[in-house]
Amino acid sequence: MKPASRALLPTFVVMGAQKSGTTSLHKALAAHSDVFMSHPLKEPGFFMGPRGRHSVLGGTPSASLRNRALLRQSMLRGYSGERHFGESSTYYTMGGRAERWRIPQRMHRLNRNLRFIYVLRDPLGRIHSNYLHARRRGSVGPGFTEFLAHPEGKSAVLTSCYFRQLRSYLRFFPPERFHIVIMEELLEDPDAELQKALAHIGAPEDALPADFPALNVASNRKAERPKEEREVIPEPILQTLREDAQKLYQWLGRRIPAWRPI
Repeated sequence: MKPASRALLPTFVVMGAQKSGTTSLHKALAAHSDVFMSHPLKEPGFFMGPRGRHSVLGGTPSASLRNRALLRQSMLRGYSGERHFGESSTYYTMGGRAERWRIPQRMHRLNRNLRFIYVLRDPLGRIHSNYLHARRRGSVGPGFTEFLAHPEGKSAVLTSCYFRQLRSYLRFFPPERFHIVIMEELLEDPDAELQKALAHIGAPEDALPADFPALNVASNRKAERPKEEREVIPEPILQTLREDAQKLYQWLGRRIPAWRPI
C-alpha cells in the first residue's frame, strides 16, 4: 500500500463547466494509478467553505476547511496515498459564485500550487442543456425564452461566459496552471485529451482505461432541442456570449471549430 501521508488537500480541481462532461473526465482520471479523485462526493465544493456540499452529509460547516475527519468522510474514502488528489466541483464556475463567494481567494490561501482543468462546451448547447436540467427538476416552466428571464436562466448564461469565469481565477493563479478541455474534442478523441489532462497535473504516463464512455452524456442533450438556439436567445444575450467567446479565443490563441458561431 502507498503511504497515506500526503495531500489531504486537493492538488488539482476540475472546475467545471456544468453540463460539459466533467463526470466522464472525473471517472477517467480516477483510473490512473497515481490519481485519486474525490470519493464518495465527486462535487464536494470543498473550496466553497461552509457552503460546500460536503456539509450536507452531516459535516460541520464551520469546520469544513480544517476538519480532517470530514474531509476523509466526504472526499478521501479509499485514498491510499496517491500523489495527485483531485475533485470536480462545477460550482466553482457556476453563475457568479466565484466572485461572490471569493472562491479563488480561498483556493489561493489553501494551496498556491493548485492546478485547474476546465471543461468547456459549445456555449449555446450548454445553456440549453441547463434549461432541460431545470425542467426535469421542475424549477422552471416549459418555455426556453421564459427560462432565460428566470434567475436560473440568467445564471446559465453567466456560466457559459467562460472567459469571465476564468478571469476571476487568473487574478490569483498564473495562466500555465489552467488546462482547457473542449468537450466536443474530448468526445472525438478521449485518449488524447485524457493524456493532455494527465500531463497537466503531472501524472506519469500510465495505461489508459480500455474504454472512455461518455458517462454523463444524457439523451436529453438532443431531445426537445430548438431548431437553432440562437433564434430564440435575445440579441443582447447573444452579444454578451459573443464578446466573451472572442476573449476566450484570444486567450487560447485559437478558435474552436466544433462550436457553432454565436
